[in-house]
Amino acid sequence: MPLIASKPWFNLIWFQVFWFTAVIGQHQAVLPLILMLAIHFLLLSQRSKELLLIILCAPLGIATDSLLHYFSVFEFTQLSGGLIPFWLMGLWIAFSATLRHGMAFFLPRPFLAAICGAVAGPLSYFAGQRLGAVDFGLPLLTTLLLLAVLWAILFPLFIFIANRVNGQTRQVAA
Repeated sequence: MPLIASKPWFNLIWFQVFWFTAVIGQHQAVLPLILMLAIHFLLLSQRSKELLLIILCAPLGIATDSLLHYFSVFEFTQLSGGLIPFWLMGLWIAFSATLRHGMAFFLPRPFLAAICGAVAGPLSYFAGQRLGAVDFGLPLLTTLLLLAVLWAILFPLFIFIANRVNGQTRQVAA
């Protein structure tokens, strides 16, 4: 029987709490974020699949956001050795932990994942910008369009990886 962290509704609520904690607390929230990740793993079955998915997906997101920072698309007040801040790295880990649970709806629907990624990805960064977690180095519309293109590629890629980790080699486009 799956533990509560595997339940889609619980996983999405957990991620939203994680997102707000990270974005509002930023570098002061690193310890609570680590505790939230630990709780996630404690309440989860199939921990090895979850860890593998995080190891495969989170670095892609961290590298993407680090490149966006390097090219001055994102500007942060505190950095982590030239990379994005630790709280944003934590967000990538937490997002990766939603792919098999809260985002499982998209697993057989990579085309829909591309569309939703193109909309929801930029909206998340825009919300973070409005809450003071990040500044945009480019004009707002340019930044949002760039993020839409990136998320239209990244989200289906993460879905593909999640399907492979789950042992599903064939995907159905919807």
